[in-house]
Amino acid sequence: MGIESRNPPRSWAETKMKTYHLFDTAMGVNLTSFLKKKTALGVADAINTRFITESRSDGSLKEKMESLDLNSPASLFNPFLNLEGFDGAQDCPVEILHAVLLGIVKYLARDDISKPKADQKLTLIGRLQSFSSVSLNIDSIKPQYLIQHIKSLVGRHFKIILQAAPFILLEFLTPERKDVWLALCNLCAFIFQTNIANMETYLETLKLHINRLLYYLIKSSAQWVNKPKLHILLHLPESIEQLGNASLFSTEKFELYNGVLHQSSIHSNRQAPGRDLARSFDNYSNLKYLVSGGMLYEENSKNWENPTNEVTDILTNNPDIQRLMGFNSAEVNPLPAVAFPQKLCLKVPKSEIASLPEAINQRDKLHQVLKIKLNAKEVLHKGVFVVINRGDKNVVAAIDSIWESKGSSKPLYYLWVTGYTLLGVDNYYEMRKLSRTSQQALIPTRVS
Repeated sequence: MGIESRNPPRSWAETKMKTYHLFDTAMGVNLTSFLKKKTALGVADAINTRFITESRSDGSLKEKMESLDLNSPASLFNPFLNLEGFDGAQDCPVEILHAVLLGIVKYLARDDISKPKADQKLTLIGRLQSFSSVSLNIDSIKPQYLIQHIKSLVGRHFKIILQAAPFILLEFLTPERKDVWLALCNLCAFIFQTNIANMETYLETLKLHINRLLYYLIKSSAQWVNKPKLHILLHLPESIEQLGNASLFSTEKFELYNGVLHQSSIHSNRQAPGRDLARSFDNYSNLKYLVSGGMLYEENSKNWENPTNEVTDILTNNPDIQRLMGFNSAEVNPLPAVAFPQKLCLKVPKSEIASLPEAINQRDKLHQVLKIKLNAKEVLHKGVFVVINRGDKNVVAAIDSIWESKGSSKPLYYLWVTGYTLLGVDNYYEMRKLSRTSQQALIPTRVS
C-alpha cells in the first residue's frame, strides 16, 4: 500500500468560516467565482447554494435574501452550522448501509453475479437453496429472486449475498476477484460486530482489513479510486472510535418508511402522488397519536380532551395492531435475565423427534423441546453451533437435540451436543476448519 499520507483533519470552525466566505463571494463578486471556490474548498451548504443560484433569476427572492442578511443572517444557512454541541467534522458517522452494503458489496455483487452464463446461474441458485442459514438471522433467502434480479436488490438482499458468497461464488471468480471477495467478507465480519471488547485492538484489526481490501481492489483495477464510498471506508475506524460500533448507525430501520411510500403509491390515483404520500404519513401519525392516548383540543368547549379507553385499548390490547404501527412491546419491556432460558411453545415435528440418549437415561424424566430462547436475542435449536466454556478453554459443539426437565420448581433445559475439533485455516476459503468428533455430552443451559 505504500506510505499513508492523509490530509489533516477538518475543523468545524474552519468549515463554517469557509461557508460564510463563499456566501460573501457570491454576493460581492459573482456566481462563477463562488462555484470555483466551492470546488476548491470542498465545502457546500445546499440551502445557501440554492438561495444563491435561484436568486439570480428571482428578484423577489434576492430582496428577501438581502433582508435576511441584515436581520437574520443565520436563516440563509444550514441550521446545523449553529447547532450547539454539534461538531460536523467529528459527529457525522459512517453509515454502513449505504457505504458498505449499497456500496462495495453492491458493486461487486452486480458485476460478478450478472456475468456467469445461464447454466452457471442455475448452479448459483442451487447452491443458495442448499445454503444453511441457521444462526444467520435470515428469514427467507429466495435464491432465484436474488440471482435473477441482482440489479434490483436492496440492502438486506446484499447482506444475504455477502454471508453466502464464500460458499457459492468463489468458483466463478478469477484469482484476483476471489482475493477481493475474501478480503471483503473478512472486513465485514468486523464491521457488523455489535460488541467490541477491546477498542484499541479492534480498530487496529479493522484498519488492517480495510487496507487489505483496498489493496486487492486497486490491484485489480485502479479505477476503483474514483468511488467515493471506498474513501469513506477509511474514515470508519475514526467514526467507531468517536461514536461507537457501526451497527448503531445502520439506517435500515428507517428504510421501513419505504413501506408507507410503496402502499401510498399503489393506492393512489396518480393525479397528485406527492399529496397522497403526505396525507398517508399524516394519517399514520394522527392514528398513532390518538391510540397512544394523545390529547385533542376541543374548539367548542375550549378544553383538552383525552380519548376513551375503547380507543387506547385498540393499541394496548392488540399485538397485531402494535406490529402494524412498528411497536414492539418486548423491546420496550424486556424480560429480566433470570427469565431465561425460556421454552418456545412449538410442537416437535415427527422428523425431529429423537430418542433419549443412553448416557442420560438415569436423570430425571426429560422431554424433548424444539427451541429455547437463551436470551432476548438468541434462539437455540437443532443444528445451531454453540461455544461451551470448559474451565480454561472453549469448546465448539453442534446441538443435536434439546431436553427439558420438570423435576424442580423451575424447568431446566439441557443440550445434547456433538463436539468439534478446531483445525488449521483452509487455503481455499481462508476460514478455520472444524472436524466433527464422536464425543457427545449433555450440557445444562444454566450453571447452578
